[in-house]
Amino acid sequence: GTGASSLAFSWVGLLDAWLGTVTSSHEIINLALGGTTTKAFRPDGSSSSVDVNRDITRALELNPDLIIVNLPTNNVAEGISVSTTVAHYRQIKGAADAAAVPLLLTTAQPRNFDDLTLRAKLQDEAVAIRARFGAAVIDIYDELTDFGNNLALKSAYDSGDGVHLNDEGHAYVFETMRPMVAEHVTP
Repeated sequence: GTGASSLAFSWVGLLDAWLGTVTSSHEIINLALGGTTTKAFRPDGSSSSVDVNRDITRALELNPDLIIVNLPTNNVAEGISVSTTVAHYRQIKGAADAAAVPLLLTTAQPRNFDDLTLRAKLQDEAVAIRARFGAAVIDIYDELTDFGNNLALKSAYDSGDGVHLNDEGHAYVFETMRPMVAEHVTP
């Protein structure tokens, strides 16, 4: 929820509040950690970079009804290629599929890198995620992107650092994911 004015206005907070209105009982377990990349979220044993307290294996141990993965810019920031990112997501989704747990993942989102080639890589990542994961994708890239300003994060959604979303950006992410999450909610 970095960038939101409070947890309540982050997409996770908005999701939690909404679930409280449509379910008799729910629990959100947030395994997020700022700066995380797909390397850390892959299954146990796939790499020494895996964070066993926050990875897909740990998420599955919690017996979830649904997993949402939102790692929108850090792979590009860390120099992880688009093809490697997609391969990591395939491992992550494969683990969820093997456990019969639905998994949704967001596309990349824009970030105001000084290096414009990195901005283009975020766009390439969003396109690749859409192409590979189709119906499992929470597609947030285009709306958040200022295509007339070198693929920058739209100022209307920028918390002020060019990286994190403000309340309006978090609301957009939530509203985009809500119908997809609703498919997995039982009253």
